[in-house]
Amino acid sequence: MSNFDDDLLLPKGGNPPEKNNKTCLILGIVGGVILAMLLCCGVASYFGMQFGGSALEMDVQHRFAGHPVVEEHLGELSEVKISWMEGFQYVGETKKEDFFVFNVKGTKGSGKLVLKFDQTPGKEPQFISDGGEIRMSTGEVIRFDDENAPAVP
Repeated sequence: MSNFDDDLLLPKGGNPPEKNNKTCLILGIVGGVILAMLLCCGVASYFGMQFGGSALEMDVQHRFAGHPVVEEHLGELSEVKISWMEGFQYVGETKKEDFFVFNVKGTKGSGKLVLKFDQTPGKEPQFISDGGEIRMSTGEVIRFDDENAPAVP
């Protein structure tokens, strides 16, 4: 026998309250919609960055093929991969805007290309070497000295 009176726990009507399934259903639907939206946005962002990154990589490989400084230190570029995180980190550390970092491999060496994306009004947006540098895997840093010169097309 219990010291508690079970009748004190029940509402005045004597019966336990009915569960409101409509509230659970509405909360479930709203939560599902929010989850679906987050999932779609995340997937779209991922594939957008992959596609955009591939286009940027091809552009850099094409524009900097034959660039004298790149040829001298890296040789012919065989692999160009954008590094979003290193680019964000570089911009945060240097406070230079519109710079991207690419991991590159060439016939003479490998390293990172740090390039500016020039968006001057009236001109075609393109990567330029002005203010950029090559960071060799050996630790050597080579700065481009051809100010405002676009890469050799």
